[in-house]
Amino acid sequence: DLKSEVEQKIALVKSALEGEDNTLLESSLSELQESVQKVGQAVYSKTGAAPGADQDVQDVDPQNPGSDDPDNTVEGEFREV
Repeated sequence: DLKSEVEQKIALVKSALEGEDNTLLESSLSELQESVQKVGQAVYSKTGAAPGADQDVQDVDPQNPGSDDPDNTVEGEFREV
């Protein structure tokens, strides 16, 4: 179970924080990060998409905006005089 694995890694990190061994802390943090990444993979595999994958991005030529711009607005620079 992924939840119990993450809880176990959290407990290891907490116990490593109480001690003086930095290598133990670094290794337990690394193991926790791997477990959290597994959680992320599980979440995105259930939704079937990566973050931002559902966004519909269209390439629009700024010189020829086409019919997507009903007012036929042209952006430009200006200066106050």
